[in-house]
Amino acid sequence: MIHILIGDEYYLIKKSIDEILAQLNQRSNDFELFNFNENDRDYSFEEVLECLNTPSLFSSIKVIVLNNFQGLTQKSSLKPDELKTLGLILADPTSNVIILQVNTALDQRKALTKQLQQNAKIHDLRKKYNFDDLFSSLIKDNQLELDRETQHYLKERVSKNIDTMEHELEKLSLYNTSISREDIDALVSLNFDDRLNELSEAIMNKKIKLTWSIYFELMQLRFDQFQLIAYIAANLRSIYQFNVLVKQGYSMDEISELTGISTKQAYFFNNNRRVFDTGRLLGLLNQLSDLDQRSKTGQIDKRLGFELFLLKAVS
Repeated sequence: MIHILIGDEYYLIKKSIDEILAQLNQRSNDFELFNFNENDRDYSFEEVLECLNTPSLFSSIKVIVLNNFQGLTQKSSLKPDELKTLGLILADPTSNVIILQVNTALDQRKALTKQLQQNAKIHDLRKKYNFDDLFSSLIKDNQLELDRETQHYLKERVSKNIDTMEHELEKLSLYNTSISREDIDALVSLNFDDRLNELSEAIMNKKIKLTWSIYFELMQLRFDQFQLIAYIAANLRSIYQFNVLVKQGYSMDEISELTGISTKQAYFFNNNRRVFDTGRLLGLLNQLSDLDQRSKTGQIDKRLGFELFLLKAVS
């Protein structure tokens, strides 16, 4: 049996693999598990083929998991003969259970993709999930007690990132069962990347209170204004690039493939396209470029300049 998992949320990927293994375990606990990851430095496609081709010496079933596999996407570096060999093996997986995890959309032009769509079970993990339901499930699984305000505070602390949430809840469960806001401040790390993303989004949405709240929070964490200028400019350029490609007719998955923007971020940009006006984006980028140059040449204090930029941007 072949399973294809499409998505890049670690929690959902792990959960799906665990469910597949649990179902297999109900039928037979006599299986051997092999894990490969295309992002590993020592990854070898030849080793994957060898594993697929050879029977297990210790069990009746081999379970082969290949994470971050790009062979079915536009980013594939596999040669035509390698794809053909893989296709022949996957056409008859015998008693093996093969799990291919793909970060982005399948390349529909590939013969191997068409083949697997006929004989594999496809799990599309990119579909919207209910964060609050997953959060409640994780609270229950870790046997934690949090009141409603504390739950809301924790969600904001991790920027509603489900992978981070799973890790932090597991860490909290080792500390205590009843968790307070003070416990979260002491034990839960801030997700800086998500917080910086939220600052860019708050600026674009002209959310005055949220913009200043995040900015002062980052200042307490000793972020430098030059860092903020560079990050926000990079984020706005990604949004501008996204808008241009959407107008040219590219799909969310194609944009993700072309630009390196995560699929989740691409869908977020798409849902907020009305807010991300192209003219305003260019205006903000020009302001940030001018501020960066003036700050570095001593024409204006970097803190004063950045705060004036924020005032103008959200007004």
